[in-house]
Amino acid sequence: MGKRILTIVFATLMAMVTFTACSDNDEPRNDTRTGEKQADQLIDQLILNIAQMCVDEKNGEFYLPVSSKDEAYRFCESLTGEKWDGKNRTVTLADAYGTVMLKAGSVEGLYGTVIFRDVRHLDDMTLHLADPEFIKNDNYGIDQFVNISVIGTCTNPKCKYVYTKNAAGVGYMPSGYKCDKCGSKLNVTTSWGGR
Repeated sequence: MGKRILTIVFATLMAMVTFTACSDNDEPRNDTRTGEKQADQLIDQLILNIAQMCVDEKNGEFYLPVSSKDEAYRFCESLTGEKWDGKNRTVTLADAYGTVMLKAGSVEGLYGTVIFRDVRHLDDMTLHLADPEFIKNDNYGIDQFVNISVIGTCTNPKCKYVYTKNAAGVGYMPSGYKCDKCGSKLNVTTSWGGR
């Protein structure tokens, strides 16, 4: 009887060891990020760099000063999470979260252009990555550059809409400090004295 119980206990332990030793790490992992995570990464990078950005108020295009082509490529990689070799390409975000087009610079001092289309939580926009001297030298006949700053962000993790103002204080903040995209409370990041 004692041997029989010992055999049953041993068999049970062996079965437990067999099942716990088997794991799914032999199968290839699906490391694909969701569209929401991709959009979050993209927006986080834009917010981190918004203080350096300028906007041409005439055409609404943004400019980010970068010191080199390599820095422009690294910035694009931080947006998309994918390596960029400087050639024109389109990155489609997962789950129909929009597209990010990367275009090579076409003139000296302009290292690249990033075009955001239908990216959730972000208005369509064009961002040029250019040498600071290129921006200062009025290479595009730009009427007026203005710096922009964040004045508020939506606290809803599914929305995360960002409200901004330019250096002259012109911007938009919804009444009641509620996001007009989803109705959630806004986190006001600066004093709002806008027009």
